[in-house]
Amino acid sequence: MGTPLLFLSPRYWQQLPLIAWAYQRPMVWKTLEIGFRLLLATIWLSSGWAKFDDFDTFQRSVYDYQLLPVPVATIFSFMVPPIELLLGGYLLAGAWVRWAALGSAGLLVVFMLAIGWAMAHGLDINCGCLIGGNNQPVGWPKLAENTGLVLVSLWLWASPKGWLRVENTL
Repeated sequence: MGTPLLFLSPRYWQQLPLIAWAYQRPMVWKTLEIGFRLLLATIWLSSGWAKFDDFDTFQRSVYDYQLLPVPVATIFSFMVPPIELLLGGYLLAGAWVRWAALGSAGLLVVFMLAIGWAMAHGLDINCGCLIGGNNQPVGWPKLAENTGLVLVSLWLWASPKGWLRVENTL
């Protein structure tokens, strides 16, 4: 009998049919990895920078969720932009890709929980993702988008040492 946390093992994910197919074709695997890394890095860097650029609007959007007490929401709003920039930088540079991918998945799940909470409470607010730019309302499309990004993050986490990673040289 396997362990109950078997799905946390990268070997488990590499045995799934689509991942196994790509894993057997190194060029497909490398191309997917670079594309996924660039996608996540672009999202994290642009959203982190937008939140730094218009911090007051981002802080108000965190308060609009009415999920956290004001002091905790203030701390959360100060922590999110640097975390997003770090995740994007690591993914772009190819440093600690697996950890950055796991951090991406975790942060996206936190965002998804907040969006679900806002939907359950009938709040008509913007997600606060890209302040000043592409602010989308909370809803099912945003949850679906974040679910896709979580899957991309988990794919990167499950991939073995990839192509153009700084960690491969260490």
